[in-house]
Amino acid sequence: MTKYIYPNLKDNQKYLLKIIDGILTSNNISSEEKKLFLIAKSNIEKGRNFDPQISELISSLQYLVHSYDVLVFFEEARKIMQINPGTGGSPYGWSNFESK
Repeated sequence: MTKYIYPNLKDNQKYLLKIIDGILTSNNISSEEKKLFLIAKSNIEKGRNFDPQISELISSLQYLVHSYDVLVFFEEARKIMQINPGTGGSPYGWSNFESK
C-alpha cells in the first residue's frame, strides 16, 4: 500500500495508484514492466501530474509483452479515462490519458 498521502488526487486516481502498488508487489510481472511502474510511481510521489505519468506509463508498456497484472491495469485505467479524439478506447491510443 502507498505510504504517502496524495491530497490532490481524485478518488479514481487513488484507486489506480493502489492497483500500481499491487502490481509492484506481484511476482507475476517482468522486470521491464516493474521498472516502468516504479518510475511512474516515483514521479507521482515527487508531485508530478498524475495523468501525464499514467499516459507515459501506458505508452511505454505498449511495446512489451503484457503480464496478466498489466492487462488488469490497462482495463482499470480504460474505465476511468476520459474519451479523447483518436483514443478509440484502445490502450494504444492513450497518448493523452485523462481521469474522469
